[in-house]
Amino acid sequence: MSTTSPIPNQISAVFSPDTLQTVHGALQTLTDTLNPLLVNLGPEEKQALPKMGPRTSDFVARAMSYMRAMPQYLPGFVDIDEFQKDLDAVATLGELQHQLGTTHDMVNATRMLAGSEAYVAALSIYEALKTAARRGSPEAQAAAADLAERLGPRGRSKPAPKEVGAPPMAPSTAPGV
Repeated sequence: MSTTSPIPNQISAVFSPDTLQTVHGALQTLTDTLNPLLVNLGPEEKQALPKMGPRTSDFVARAMSYMRAMPQYLPGFVDIDEFQKDLDAVATLGELQHQLGTTHDMVNATRMLAGSEAYVAALSIYEALKTAARRGSPEAQAAAADLAERLGPRGRSKPAPKEVGAPPMAPSTAPGV
């Protein structure tokens, strides 16, 4: 009996050499164009920075507005032009981050779906080999044993913690490997 059920093939993407060349070229152009404008911070550097987020962005924008309207109160160490550049960069990078994030999410989802379909197909093949092995095929026995070793323990979930006074849990009925 199979432990997997057939699922409809939802992805059938073939990345031609021309498509890959175009994508890699576009990514290289993106990298070459953005890298001179970007920085890389380590985890400790990121942690140490004061953060501007949704709750503080209005504060920052209003501070800029007040300094434009009342420049006599601008602290001498604050460069208003650099402040504006930072605000413009935040807006531009937010737009880029959204566009890149959407593409990144779709690449991840497509990769996950393709991997899932490949895994389900491999599990079906494994089940067919185990069936053939039980029927005495030496080559199927060797292939099933090899796949079992590579698959490792699967399909066995950890039992939920017992509640005090709860009856013992029944043994797992997950298929053996």
